[in-house]
Amino acid sequence: MTVSSNQTSANLVAPFTLDVDQAAARITASGELSAAGVAALNDGLDVLLKAQPDEILLDLSAVSSIDADGLGALVRGRLAQVEGGRSLRVARLNAGCRQIFIDAGLSDLLATDSDLPLDQGLGVANLFASVARSLGDAAGEGDGTGHLTEVATQLTGCLAAGIIRVKSEVPYLAAASDEALIASILRIAAEVGEGAAEQALAERVDVFADDLAQDASWPRYAQRLVAETPVRSIGAYFLKADGHEMGVLLLCATEPGFFNQERRSVAAILADHAALALAFESELNRADNLQKALQSNREIGVAIGVLMKTYRITDDQAFGLLRTASQNTHRKLHEVAAEVALSGELAPGSRGPQDTVAALAAPASDGPAPADGPAPADGPAPADGPKPADGPAPAAPVLEG
Repeated sequence: MTVSSNQTSANLVAPFTLDVDQAAARITASGELSAAGVAALNDGLDVLLKAQPDEILLDLSAVSSIDADGLGALVRGRLAQVEGGRSLRVARLNAGCRQIFIDAGLSDLLATDSDLPLDQGLGVANLFASVARSLGDAAGEGDGTGHLTEVATQLTGCLAAGIIRVKSEVPYLAAASDEALIASILRIAAEVGEGAAEQALAERVDVFADDLAQDASWPRYAQRLVAETPVRSIGAYFLKADGHEMGVLLLCATEPGFFNQERRSVAAILADHAALALAFESELNRADNLQKALQSNREIGVAIGVLMKTYRITDDQAFGLLRTASQNTHRKLHEVAAEVALSGELAPGSRGPQDTVAALAAPASDGPAPADGPAPADGPAPADGPKPADGPAPAAPVLEG
């Protein structure tokens, strides 16, 4: 039986078409094998992998180009075949795609004339050089962690992958290929106080559970996962770059023993590149935050100067007005400052109590205010009496004897 699938890339330049011949265990593809065509290729490979043929043949003679996502899908199919003692071969590569395979170090991994074993991951290491570049590009666009989990599931064939990072000593989910599932795994770990990612972070090591139904390392964690999720095996890779902890790459699968040596080798290389990609993304975020902070400081400084000149107040008083306006309008300080820098004054509704504005924001007079004299002393009013006559007081009367 022949199954056909079509997938068109977003720019409509090179539509990817796929024909799966189950009887011959053969896939014939044409067009551009990139992210747009990976889903179709994975579906085609899954159809043949379920039949467990001794060999799967990929005819890529009509494929014009292959990117890291396409190569990842081919590696996933290859690993699934090798695990069952079977093979996957690529036939009739054109010159352009052959060079892509050579540049990625896959000319031996996916041989055209013979089925060579996966040799210590050396061919895959070069593949991950291209994957790392792809991760770096995604990090530059702010989606490095999300892209990483998708690459992890494609390369290993696992059920789901997640990136767990730490903030204030508390693990949190940064990205996941299946957010609901990975979030459930983290929730269970938090409730029972143990788990794969938690141990990897605490001991700074890679940890695995080949069969959660039989695992004794985390009995409560394993029991809950088996009862509440489809996960039956799990792996957690500690991520570190330049001495800094970057988090954990968590992989899970529905089959016991899924993470054999082949898949662990591939995942370990991916984890190294993931740590570097996350470090790159962190540096980009730090630089962006620094730039925003510098811009905010400049805006606040300009606004303080404007208020000082407009209202003839001190810098501390000007900053106090900005802060009050920020609180009264529930806006960030730098937003209020930017508005003041443009308008030259505080918005009417943001000044706060009118007596505060009158005291701090009223324009000063041209000269100094007259000094206030002392207030009259408090005390009783003088008693009323006759006003003394002008001139000498009258002589005392003389008594006659």
